[in-house]
Amino acid sequence: MNNYLAEQSVIGGILIDASKASDVMEIVCAGDFDDQRHMMYFKAIESLIDQQKPVDIVTISDCLQDIGHAPDISYLMELAQNTPTAANVNAYAQAVKDSSTERKLLNISAEMTSVLYGEGSTSDKVERITQLTSMVSQDPGGQVRDAGSIMKSSVAEWERRASMAGSLMGYSTGFRDIDKRTMGLQAPDLTVIAAGSGKGKTTLAMNMVQAVAIYQQKPVLVFSLEMSGEQLIDRMMASVGEIPMNLIKSGKVFGSDYDHAIMPAAQKIKQSSLYIDDRGGLTIGQIQATARKFFKRHGQGLMVVDYIGLIDGKGTNKQEKTASVSGGLKSLAKELSIPVVALAQMNRNGVQRGDKRPVASDLRDSAAIEHDSDCLIMLYEDEDNNPGVMEAHFVKHRNGEVGTDYLVKRLDINRFQDQANGYEPKQQASVGGFSY
Repeated sequence: MNNYLAEQSVIGGILIDASKASDVMEIVCAGDFDDQRHMMYFKAIESLIDQQKPVDIVTISDCLQDIGHAPDISYLMELAQNTPTAANVNAYAQAVKDSSTERKLLNISAEMTSVLYGEGSTSDKVERITQLTSMVSQDPGGQVRDAGSIMKSSVAEWERRASMAGSLMGYSTGFRDIDKRTMGLQAPDLTVIAAGSGKGKTTLAMNMVQAVAIYQQKPVLVFSLEMSGEQLIDRMMASVGEIPMNLIKSGKVFGSDYDHAIMPAAQKIKQSSLYIDDRGGLTIGQIQATARKFFKRHGQGLMVVDYIGLIDGKGTNKQEKTASVSGGLKSLAKELSIPVVALAQMNRNGVQRGDKRPVASDLRDSAAIEHDSDCLIMLYEDEDNNPGVMEAHFVKHRNGEVGTDYLVKRLDINRFQDQANGYEPKQQASVGGFSY
């Protein structure tokens, strides 16, 4: 589990040929070294590379002295002299990484044993062990990151965004105005769509699924705890083929005026990257375990859950259980680096108000849903004054503007559509390269 010779050879190889440092840093980080001296020296090397300074015995020693450590110059010289060549430094680095992974596995196996012989239900133990086994692949460094390393990652992300000026940062929802407001469905955001029963939240979510799975060909995993997979496919057939739902439900679509649209719509859905889990009564642990396995196999994509209130969470009452579900979905989005869209029910408090448009307190069962969400969209139709238009109220938007977007309601074909005139983002003033 401890490969000191490989650790020595990594540092010695970099001292022989500093140009190898960047390649090595793609394989290991300081936290992968078991020997504290080697960890300290590699941290200094990382710091020098980040500052674009030369790497040698003198600069490493100076770097360590600057942060209050006394370097062992004779030991550094010994490492450089005893390493036969820098040509194999990547192989040495991989050996260090492998030893680090094995140490983590050993620690995790010990914790698994503790979980198995500890208290709790079998399902709780399975969930905890699943979390433990996923930890090794989740975090390549396995260490708390300092501000400098995070800043380096952030700068790379800023540059990526700048190169995409005018483009979406995430997956298109299929709706012009929602895309403008959100810049697409982005990881690791938890987007909650809330509405009363039968008010269109599943339709809106499945329209987004259609956009991502069919038109962007990204893997989408839908947990449908209320409807069967066949019911969801019926809805998608109506939307993709623009076929009236009543014809699909009645079986009268064949031989109708929409007969020609059936096979093209079916082919698009068949060739998509859509997967549906329609088991009922799932726990949040089961959803997490299934999602980890799915996205590890298929790559990053979108996850949709219909709906939060039907998932079995931990706790002694409905509020606690719902809070554990919303928190579990948010942590999963972060862990897998995927956007998650979850549906939620609203209670009927709004009917008692003069203005019946929804507010965050209308969420059923738990205020934690609002707290855990990055984006909370609440749907409302003013049937008296503006029938056929769905108002999508962004009552919370952690990374953008709140406000309302308007969609044309076409539930006859299970779709929403953009209005002719829609949302425009506010123009931001810019000072010194920063917007405010």
